[in-house]
Amino acid sequence: MIVPLTIRNITLGEGRPKICVPLTAKYMDELAVQLQQLQSSHYDLVEWRVDFPESDGDFAPMYELIRQSIGNAPLLATFRTANEGGQRNLSNSAYLALYQKLLTLGVDLIDVEWQKSLGLIQQLIQEAHLHGAHVILSNHDFTKTPPKDEIIRRLTSMQDMGGDLLKIAVMPQSKADVLTLLDATQEMAELYARRPLITMSMGALGAVSRLCGYFSGSALTFGTAGASSAPGQMDANTMKPILELLGSIQ
Repeated sequence: MIVPLTIRNITLGEGRPKICVPLTAKYMDELAVQLQQLQSSHYDLVEWRVDFPESDGDFAPMYELIRQSIGNAPLLATFRTANEGGQRNLSNSAYLALYQKLLTLGVDLIDVEWQKSLGLIQQLIQEAHLHGAHVILSNHDFTKTPPKDEIIRRLTSMQDMGGDLLKIAVMPQSKADVLTLLDATQEMAELYARRPLITMSMGALGAVSRLCGYFSGSALTFGTAGASSAPGQMDANTMKPILELLGSIQ
């Protein structure tokens, strides 16, 4: 049975799927514009994509500007590697050091890629928990949708490694692929999951998967307030009433 996870003012794993909006700015002035756009958008938590800035130096000014703007909303920090759709790669030691720096600043969650070494994953989970933060273990496939059993295997592996939230995003080549992702999510949620799930089928073909978390068991979806960080993301203000409507149907 999935145990809900409360982070600041939201709980993942109960109620409607929560909406996360990404920030993808490279520079402070660009970040200020994105945060201004955020003010007129609905969101439950914010993802700070730290692979977009071209330097891994002093993130404190960006963090302080974000925290001032979003108040008590949870902040997820994500360094998405180029191998999984991000902007660039880092060595394992630089990846560790970057997340250590962000945890010290006070982010609430970090996204750690499931295909990193087990030792690195375990160290980051320990570091996050020491700082009172949580870890999303994630996997992204931008070329295909694996079979249902493989999707479940990956999510189960993330759970066994100690991830607080389990995330997989896949690319559909057909409507059947979207149904495969939803079927795998539903089976994982009902039979195996103890942690909240985050699953999505990317691109226009998979957009429906971002709206049916009530049905499938996915606790979080990603919407936009201007900048998009992945194919198929929809405007957060469009998503909210749909999610609420689906949740109101008994």
